[in-house]
Amino acid sequence: MAITTFKISKKLNIKYGRLREWIDRGYIKPSKPATGQGSKSEFTLFDVYMVELFSQLLSRGFSRGVAAENINSEIKENLHYKFGRPLYKSLIAEDVWIVFSRVRLKNDKYKMKNMVICPELDGLYSETSSELITNLLIEGPEDIYIVNFNRIKQKVDSAFL
Repeated sequence: MAITTFKISKKLNIKYGRLREWIDRGYIKPSKPATGQGSKSEFTLFDVYMVELFSQLLSRGFSRGVAAENINSEIKENLHYKFGRPLYKSLIAEDVWIVFSRVRLKNDKYKMKNMVICPELDGLYSETSSELITNLLIEGPEDIYIVNFNRIKQKVDSAFL
């Protein structure tokens, strides 16, 4: 299903100009970018999940650059492939959480880390969800943000399916 920028703007209540700016600056990446004047960017349903995640990170105070860096990192890969098939399509993965942590470095700059956690699949991989979070806490983060990916999925699915 190809979804246009206009539909995303309308259904997710994001100003069209703002969404276009996010795309033009590379913060949001459609699966099929516009090829020139008069052509349209096309998004998959998963792309729209990432648009909503980006929007939520901005509302939590993340800068556009940091939010984009995080959603365009291993989050996409983990949601797609970590569990052998797309996790966001998995019927057994009802609770999927994305955890972001911010650690202050010695030079007063910050490093962001993120991970995808699915407690229902604990035991299939080397670390359980609680072990992942414990290891994250050992690093002494300044902030931890936890996003319920299923709420994002439900919101987008109800708007587009």
